[in-house]
Amino acid sequence: MARLFNIPMSPRILPLLCALAIPLVALAKEKPKPATGITWNSKAAVRITDGTYGRIKRLKNGTLLCCYEARGRSYVRRSTDEGQTWGNAILVRQLAGSSAANPELLQLKSGRIWLFFNGRPRDGIQKFTIDACWSDDNGTTWTARNKPIFEAGTEGKIGCWEPAAVQMSSGEIQLFFANELPFPANDDQEITLMRSRDNGTHWSKPQRVCYRAGHRDGMPVPLILKDSKRLVFSIEDNGLQPGNILQPVIISTVGKNKWTGSVDGNNPRRWSAPAFPKGVYGGAPYIAQLPSGETLLSCQSTEGGRKEPRMVVYIG
Repeated sequence: MARLFNIPMSPRILPLLCALAIPLVALAKEKPKPATGITWNSKAAVRITDGTYGRIKRLKNGTLLCCYEARGRSYVRRSTDEGQTWGNAILVRQLAGSSAANPELLQLKSGRIWLFFNGRPRDGIQKFTIDACWSDDNGTTWTARNKPIFEAGTEGKIGCWEPAAVQMSSGEIQLFFANELPFPANDDQEITLMRSRDNGTHWSKPQRVCYRAGHRDGMPVPLILKDSKRLVFSIEDNGLQPGNILQPVIISTVGKNKWTGSVDGNNPRRWSAPAFPKGVYGGAPYIAQLPSGETLLSCQSTEGGRKEPRMVVYIG
């Protein structure tokens, strides 16, 4: 059963979870308490920087790397003391006439770090893109790809959004993103998958893996579960209740990480997590798993009758 926790801020860090707000602040987990499994530190927050769409990954060398968007550019900052202090901003990508938005990190088994981002044009001429830069020195310097991984339309109604990726045990990279391009005549959106079997140099054709007809699946975040090694990803789904209210759901592979067809709105591989009360908003979900096995699902939530959403974490 999922348990709801309101998230106070802390001077220590929980890798993979970061407040999606201005300013960016770090979250923390302290020593587990037997009754709930997790206790959250209620001390003062650590302010990382001004920005939005914050994400934190722990690198193989122990460094914490935080990526975020600020003024239409993608940046990273590093911490070598468990998030108590952070280094200077490192510019990863800026684009002429377009924003480098929605940055997301992935470190490969080789040690290379990919920062995936969403190119969002402002001129009505360039295309919306899913693109990436890489670093081979733990995020100090970055190199851009020669061309985008994926291109959508020139308008927001046929755009692409919110990339996130995972590397499988086989070495294959699976990259997920929200995609409006297949639906120029309406407001629908699907989750699209692209694969790379050469560490991100070349990519497969796009494949639909998740789509509820008449609605907008969005903001995918993939996770390989530690015990079963099964791949799941969280999304926001506006088709669970009347009124197009966004709520988090989990999408699962068939068997051991196999995608067979697309997961529609009635597929048993799509389930609400958690089951929200009627009329409760739960957008912008993010999923992670602790070494102790608990799965964390963070989102913006109006549960409890709130008029404005707060950031909460559900533990399952």
